[in-house]
Amino acid sequence: SAEEGFVMAQHALGVMLFDNEAGRNQDIVKAREWLVRAASQGYAPSQVWLGGIFRNGDGVDKNEREAFKWYRKAAKQGNGNAQFSLGAMLEIGIGVKKNEKGAVEWYRKAAEQGDDKA
Repeated sequence: SAEEGFVMAQHALGVMLFDNEAGRNQDIVKAREWLVRAASQGYAPSQVWLGGIFRNGDGVDKNEREAFKWYRKAAKQGNGNAQFSLGAMLEIGIGVKKNEKGAVEWYRKAAEQGDDKA
C-alpha cells in the first residue's frame, strides 16, 4: 500500500486525490505529497505529474523551473511525455533559457518513444 512505501500505490493515490476519483474529495495538497513520495523514489509517471502541476500552478504557485526539473528526471528515464514536455519548454524558453538545439534533441527522443506529438 501507499503507506508502506509502494511507489505505484503512492502514485495511484496521488492521482485519485488530485482528480477526485473513486468518490474521494479532491485534496491537491495531499495528492502532491503522495506524488512527491513516489517521484522521489524515481517513479517517472509521478515525476511527469509533478512537472504538470508546477507548470500549470495546480494547487501550488506556478514554478516553471520546478516543472522543468521534474520533467527532466522522468525524461532521463525514457518517458516520452516528459521528453516532449522538455522539448516544448526548451523551444519556447519556459523555465529555462531558450535552446532550440536541445528542444530538437528531446523531441527526437520523444518521437523514438512513440510520442505522436513529437
